[in-house]
Amino acid sequence: MKAITKQLLLPLSVTVLCGSLVCIPALAGERTGVSKRIEVYDVSQQYYDTRYGDTLSEILWQLLPNNPGKHAALQQEIIRLNPQAFINGNPDRLLAGKRLYLPGYLQKPDNRVDSGRYIIESYSWGNIKRPR
Repeated sequence: MKAITKQLLLPLSVTVLCGSLVCIPALAGERTGVSKRIEVYDVSQQYYDTRYGDTLSEILWQLLPNNPGKHAALQQEIIRLNPQAFINGNPDRLLAGKRLYLPGYLQKPDNRVDSGRYIIESYSWGNIKRPR
């Protein structure tokens, strides 16, 4: 995995691996128990080229390995953006040799996040690694 250093608007910088989740403790003068939640993904690829044997489920796990709660929403968005890649819109019938365009963003991870405790930043997709 490639490391990224991101200069924040806070008086510090954070180096993270692509796809990492970082919780930064509250700084002096801030309310105790508050942390900054930052999800960082390398922005470079907005598509996935399918091959024989690929499944949408496996692709979802590659894109969001640490957030299975978002798989259903991402699956619907991928199907909406790529109807030509699925037989009769069925997510279990993915065609080989198609380019799947990925959504450019995701919404907040979920509605249960306490915005008083976290700052949520958007992220985009990184390079997709195929298992060998």
